[in-house]
Formats: sequence, structure tokens, C-alpha cells
Amino acid sequence: MKFGGSSLADANRIHHVTELIKNQIESGYRPRAVICSAMGKTTNALLSAGDYALEGKVNVDAIRTLHTAALDHFEINDSTREEVLSLIQECEDMLNGVKLIQELSPKSLDQLVSYGERCSVRIVAARLNQIGVPAQAFDAWDVGVLTDSNFGDAKLLASSEEAIKNTFQNKINPDVVAVVTGFIGHDPNGKITTLGRGGSDLTATAIGAACQLDEIQVWKDVDGILSADPRLVPNAVPVDDVSYDEASELAYFGAQVLHPIAMQPAMKYDVPVRVKNSYNPDAEGTVIKKREGPAPRLVSSKDNLHFMMSQKCRKLTQILMKYFEYTIRSPQSHASETFNFLISNQHKCLGHMDSSQMCSKILKPIVSLLMYLLPRKCLSLSPLTKNKVWNLLKKQWRNFRIILM
Repeated sequence: MKFGGSSLADANRIHHVTELIKNQIESGYRPRAVICSAMGKTTNALLSAGDYALEGKVNVDAIRTLHTAALDHFEINDSTREEVLSLIQECEDMLNGVKLIQELSPKSLDQLVSYGERCSVRIVAARLNQIGVPAQAFDAWDVGVLTDSNFGDAKLLASSEEAIKNTFQNKINPDVVAVVTGFIGHDPNGKITTLGRGGSDLTATAIGAACQLDEIQVWKDVDGILSADPRLVPNAVPVDDVSYDEASELAYFGAQVLHPIAMQPAMKYDVPVRVKNSYNPDAEGTVIKKREGPAPRLVSSKDNLHFMMSQKCRKLTQILMKYFEYTIRSPQSHASETFNFLISNQHKCLGHMDSSQMCSKILKPIVSLLMYLLPRKCLSLSPLTKNKVWNLLKKQWRNFRIILM
């Protein structure tokens, strides 16, 4: 079971989540692990604190107040209280160091943001024990989450799977719920790394797949994967199930439900992933699994850009992202050059570029694919100006996102 920051926003939400876990156990489920994000907006607060430290100001009062309020609300035992407050003090000491040396490297930033998850799991585990659910808090590296040294966007090492499996089989009592930090890990040198935004989903699927559990539950603040963005389509409804590939592609294009690569461990061992709503636990949610047959039609969007996700255009989404990413990284790609992209009312696509030969060779296949798919209504795009498109590609290619609530 994995719970995001909004599900753990404050003491009341933590109480709700821990009762939810207890109810799941009483209903016959046995959660092997609970993966927790930082409480509420703690990660953003830590990032802001890092920026302020570079400006010569150190202030963690909001972070300390949030966690102290939860400790006081639950009357958490002294040992856990001291552990949490010690972590916050360590965080403040680190920020004072940043203030003095006026430097915050990617490695230091990963350590800074890790304090949120490390505090939250200790509070959640203590609360579970209070209500009669045996639980123990673990930092992710203590259960085998090992990564490379790409700070800020680390990748799991191949050895991590076996390490996780051995830890849960041999070192963690199966009757005890392991409350594990999401989002973070250790590199081969023992330094803290982060898996990138949304990396808690990957932590959950990596642990669930390594242990080959019956189901991985990702608890969010929505009733599953919706058929469209409800801000654009008011009558959007949750879909019962989607395939691993569909979920991966929706995430890759910005769906705010799952981490873009979170499906890979689950796909490897065919472990279903259920997306549920911690605010509405009675909702069935959406199951992501291996599935045969026709796919549901899912619309995702960003600003003036709309994609219709269907079987016919699924492959296109992968190709688009691959070419867009390569183009913007290419040294022959220049922001000042022209990129026009217009679509007529007759759904005919005209693409024109004035760029280097390399850029042309990469982008022309995209235009050809769009010209083939648009008349077949697999893909729907509204007109975009040159500046909007170019800024999307140059400045936001990594966040070429299609928001799906």
C-alpha cells in the first residue's frame, strides 16, 4: 500500500490512513509494506528552505510545527518523538551549512528533501502501533532500495530486486507492517538519492514486484484513472481497468496518477496495481494489469494540446516523446529557428521547420505520423502558435505533460 503526501497531509489524515490500513487487515488483507511520502507539502517546503538558505536565511519552523502537531495530537512515545525532532534538527543544521558555504549540490539537495519521508514513516508506524497494528519504520535503503548516483533522478540498480526480496523474506517479520520511505534510496557509496518526483510509486511497485505480492495498492486523492481531465470534461468517470502499457504512456505524458516508470517492476512479474482514493476508500478504483481486448478511450490534455489515447495512437505517443526528447538534446537544435505547427479545420496537418538537417530528419517523421493519424480521428490537436510549440519543446520537453486527474 502506498500513500501520497495529500493522504498524509496532517494528523487527521494520518489517523484516517492508519484506520484504513487497520480496516484492510480486519477485512482479510495482509499489507506487507506501507510506502509513505512526506506529509502534505513538506517536500516543497524543504526545497524552498534550500533556496532561502542560499539567500542567507534558515527557517524550518513550518516543517517543525507540522510534525510536532502530529506528534502532540497522537501523544507519540518519547523515543519516536526524539527521533523525528532529531531529524528536523539535522535538517536545520544542514541548511545552516548551506547558508555558510552558499552551495546546494544535487547530492545535498537529495539529502535535504529526504527528511520529509524519513519523518513521516516514523509517525505513521508509531500511530499504527498505537491502534493495535504491529508496525516498524524503515528507511528505503534498509529494505534494499539501491540506486545509481544520478542525484535528483536516480534509477534502481538491478541488484535492488534481490536485496528487497531477501530483506522481506529473512529480516522482516511477516506479521509486522513495514512502513517504508518512498522516493529515496542509497547509491553504492551509501549516499542518499531520490527517484524524482512521484518516485514513491516506483518504490511501491519495486517492493511489490520483488516480493511478488498479489496486488499493489496506490492510494491517491482521486477515484482511480479517469476517462478525461475532469476540469475539461465534467462528466469524466473512473475506468475499471487499463493495461500496463496504457498506464505507463499516460504517466509518461503527464498523468498525475503514477510515476512514468512505476509500471516496469509490476509488468515484469504481472502484479496488478490498483489505484484507489484514500478520501473515498469505498470506490473500487482502477486496476492496472495485463489485459486483452479493446482498450478504454482515455483523453488527456495540457493547455491547447489534446491527445486521444486509443489502441491506434498508443505507439505514436512513445515515438513522439522519443523524437521530441532527442531533438531538444541535439546540439544542432536551435531555439531561435522556426517551428510552425498548424492544423486546419479539415483535420489536415501542415508541418514546417527551418532548422538544421539533423533537426529536420528527426521532426519530419512526427509530421508524417500526424498526417496519417489525424484524418482517422486517432489524435485531436487544437491550433498552437509557433512560440507556444517551441517553448513546449525547448523549455518543457521533459514535462511534455498531459494532465489526467
